[in-house]
Amino acid sequence: MNRLLDEVNWEVEFEGKTTQERWNIFKNKLEEITSQCIPMSKPRRFLAPWMNRKVVKAYKKKYHAWKRYMQHRRSAGWREYVRERNDASRIERDERRAYEKRLAKEIGVNKRGFFKYVNSKLTVRPEISALIRENGEIIHDEKEMSNICNCYFHTVFNRPTENEELPEMENLCNENIGDIEITPEMVKNKLEKLNRFKGSGPDNIHPHVLRETASSVCSPLSMIFKESLRAGETPEDWRKANITPIFKKGNRNDPANYRPVSLTSQVCKVLETIVREQLFNHLKSNNLLSEEQHGFREGRSCLSNLLTTLEDWTSILEGGDCVDVAYLDFSKAFDLVSHKHLLLKLQKHGITGQIWNWIKAFLENRKQKVVIRGAESDELNVLSGVPQGSVLGPILFLIFINDLPKCTTCPVCLFADDSKVYCKVPRRYRGKPELEGAHELLQKDLQNLHNWATKWKMSFNVDKCKIMHLGYGNDKHEYNLNGNVLSETEEERDLGVLIDNDLKFSRHIRGIVAKANRMIGLMKISFESIEKDMFLPLYTTLIRPLLEYCVHAWSPYLERDIDLLENVQRRATKIVRQYKNEEYEVRLRELGLPKLVDRRTRGDMILTYRLLNGLEGIDYQRFFSLENGHYNLRKNHNLQLVKTGDHLNIRRNFFSRRIIDKWNNLTEYEVSAPNTHEFKKRYDKEEIERQKGINNNIYRR
Repeated sequence: MNRLLDEVNWEVEFEGKTTQERWNIFKNKLEEITSQCIPMSKPRRFLAPWMNRKVVKAYKKKYHAWKRYMQHRRSAGWREYVRERNDASRIERDERRAYEKRLAKEIGVNKRGFFKYVNSKLTVRPEISALIRENGEIIHDEKEMSNICNCYFHTVFNRPTENEELPEMENLCNENIGDIEITPEMVKNKLEKLNRFKGSGPDNIHPHVLRETASSVCSPLSMIFKESLRAGETPEDWRKANITPIFKKGNRNDPANYRPVSLTSQVCKVLETIVREQLFNHLKSNNLLSEEQHGFREGRSCLSNLLTTLEDWTSILEGGDCVDVAYLDFSKAFDLVSHKHLLLKLQKHGITGQIWNWIKAFLENRKQKVVIRGAESDELNVLSGVPQGSVLGPILFLIFINDLPKCTTCPVCLFADDSKVYCKVPRRYRGKPELEGAHELLQKDLQNLHNWATKWKMSFNVDKCKIMHLGYGNDKHEYNLNGNVLSETEEERDLGVLIDNDLKFSRHIRGIVAKANRMIGLMKISFESIEKDMFLPLYTTLIRPLLEYCVHAWSPYLERDIDLLENVQRRATKIVRQYKNEEYEVRLRELGLPKLVDRRTRGDMILTYRLLNGLEGIDYQRFFSLENGHYNLRKNHNLQLVKTGDHLNIRRNFFSRRIIDKWNNLTEYEVSAPNTHEFKKRYDKEEIERQKGINNNIYRR
């Protein structure tokens, strides 16, 4: 296939052609060569995925042996049939186990295939089975359901108006970025990193084909990309999207409870990746992105968002004051982004020239259709928004919402569109004069945020905006958003972590334990037998991440919560066939797994090392300070942290406080590691020695 592609003289084929014409030539040539070189087979709907030729051949032998026995009714024929029957069962069992083992080993890159197999085992499928029209009629036909979803997704768009006046906005950057230099080597590197298990977009070019032919197609694609950027044009296929409705929560029959995720052209995603890198470098070098934004940024994450806010809240509560938090929710945030307003903000951030023209062509005149189990809806125009599922979508939304924190005087924290604003308020009967009327600042900020949303054609979903009051003796002031009183809540799911008003996280722990136990049950019913080499990738990919997601922010300190989490791993290790009857410590040793409590401590040390060495996107001084100039006889290394006295359990056991003693007891050899990988190796080595010392002391006693 590569040889045939190399024989094509692309320069001659593309000479004098537009971007659309070049793309059509490339797509037709690739389709022609693909049909010649790649054998195609029809999907086997009624056969299990492990039913290969070997298994089918064994069952045919069994069938013919049965026919011969029924014809002559002899004992030798019966023995032959039994032998063929047993061989067929054995071969099918072996092939099924081999298939399941391959699924388990590839789960890191092929979760789609794994869950497709697992869902086939369920009696209740997690798919769209029915939708309700506005008149209450229940629809089961897949074609009609696709049209219902697409029509609903189309109704949420912002309708552009003619001669619309754009808001005034000052320039944020004096340096402009306009042109991009694209080389075949650059395109080849991106193609080789494509995930071959992903689906093809509307152009029907599969990423597996692009990856295997990267050395041959990188040259024509670089020519197409250059022409696309130069002319500010995008082929029609790049502006189409196949929408997959992803269920969020609520009634499964309501199309409003589904999120549209776009499946777009894999070729276009390659060019999007190159453009995104240039945009990020420009924004980073000019320090344009808000420090309060933690979404889709290097060194920032859900964890950094939660750590910074919880550090502020626990510090305020430790000081004897209270906190009022406003959780805000944008209505259809990614879909409501006005293209004209976004393009204005791109210019004000110094994004001009070829890149600006190409992004304009990428956003405008888009079309989408919903696909449900192969049934496609009619195509509809996309009037606003950034495509969810595209490569450029996240960074474009960050630029659009970048100036939101400037509207507030109270602290604000963002993760893309998820935002929360909070303020320190006095405790009842122990009010501080300087905090009197602090809640009025938060109320003023809420009005400013509403004004910002109106200015940029966005809107808040008032029903989902909540107020949480933290701290004993909180006066629980009432807040409103544009005249609508915000409802109070005792718990709120914040970036996947259930935050309650006592900040103990016991309810969050019970929730993730229940979810992890359900996943263990799903594994048990999905696989015939789970062995050691299958268990480890399954457990470390599907179960343990549930128990450790953002664990630095909510790490348990109550014994009942610690035991609750450890019992999940205790139960999970029992499903390994060869170690089912062994003790828990023996199972851990044979599987090479540490206890979860030890992993949490190790993770705290790694995060502390990264913060102190500037490897995270947040300043370590927000959490702790070094003992610079302090005389300490027990000083183990030069990065000792200052220990403070705290009286609240939620403060004493928060990340910035619980790590101090453990970190200060590390050796100079560990903390002086040149990089994170070396620190992990040194910490693991020294921890083994520390555990030996503890065991020896216990033995002496």
